[in-house]
Amino acid sequence: MSVRTLKKIDELRFAEQPVLVERGDDDSVLIIAFTGFIHRLSMRVYEFFELTKATGYSRILLRDEYRVWYHHGIDRQRGDYPSLINYLKCEIEKLKPEKIICLGTSAGGYAAIVVGHHIGADYVHAFAPHTDLDISLNSCLGRFRRSRYRWARLKLLVSTVARREFFDLRDLLKTHNGKTTYYIHHCAGVPRDVDGAKRIVGLPGVVGMPYPCQSHSVPSFLAKADFLKEILNVSNQRNIAELANAHFSKKT
Repeated sequence: MSVRTLKKIDELRFAEQPVLVERGDDDSVLIIAFTGFIHRLSMRVYEFFELTKATGYSRILLRDEYRVWYHHGIDRQRGDYPSLINYLKCEIEKLKPEKIICLGTSAGGYAAIVVGHHIGADYVHAFAPHTDLDISLNSCLGRFRRSRYRWARLKLLVSTVARREFFDLRDLLKTHNGKTTYYIHHCAGVPRDVDGAKRIVGLPGVVGMPYPCQSHSVPSFLAKADFLKEILNVSNQRNIAELANAHFSKKT
């Protein structure tokens, strides 16, 4: 019988396990990445992490197997947000980073905000995140009946473990945790993502980062524009908005 070899993060195209943890050569920084509904980061996982490989940061990659915005956790042992958050706190204690960056795209961006808020991450980079998990009957059965998120919303509607107080990120972020800066990256040409960002930008610690693009896959656009690596560099975190303005003004 053949033995399956567990791939390292840099070899992955999709997230194949509920969680992968790798200590970096520079373990002063930890990046926690949340994949979305298709177990990706809006670009191939290995391409995304190739950008952080040179820095040597420690990395944790998470997969939402149940496709409900991580409200059912990542597996049976970590089957809701409280257990997932506690698990990550334990891993953080083992890795002992000086700085923590959470990131994710779409549904993963939503999770990055929720978890970053509760673990007290230094920075969150949410790319076109979902900011309101509307589970009203109208959303589940009415105007969203053709949406690819219909079944996910229905799962949340009947879930016994989902944390409803997290559904609307505007409510969650009204009270700042005293530490985290949240960068909300989105394309200015995607109305749905613009509206999602507007709901939370301006709340304590929340910074809007619009770009001249028309795609939900913001990381892919930023990688092609040679700016994603700047976002992931820990030394740039405090002035990332100024760097973005300077970078994209040169291209217009």
